[in-house]
Amino acid sequence: MAKKPRHADDAGFIAEAKNRFLPETVVVIYDAAEQGMDVGASQYAVVCDAHSKIAASRSIRDAKYLMKNPQEFCEDCGGLSRS
Repeated sequence: MAKKPRHADDAGFIAEAKNRFLPETVVVIYDAAEQGMDVGASQYAVVCDAHSKIAASRSIRDAKYLMKNPQEFCEDCGGLSRS
């Protein structure tokens, strides 16, 4: 049986993936409005669970890219990617 994503019950939850730099943590995509996040004109918020960094995205495609590449928006993950 597949393990339920840890953020699946959060408002606006769309998807999550293991953070490749810190595998014990995840990067999550939310519908920003449903989660109560202000991301301007964007619809999606991508959150690095380990470092509480947030990226805004207007498309689900871009949000999924950021979810798989947190070093693109999280400076802490960016530092880990260069280690």
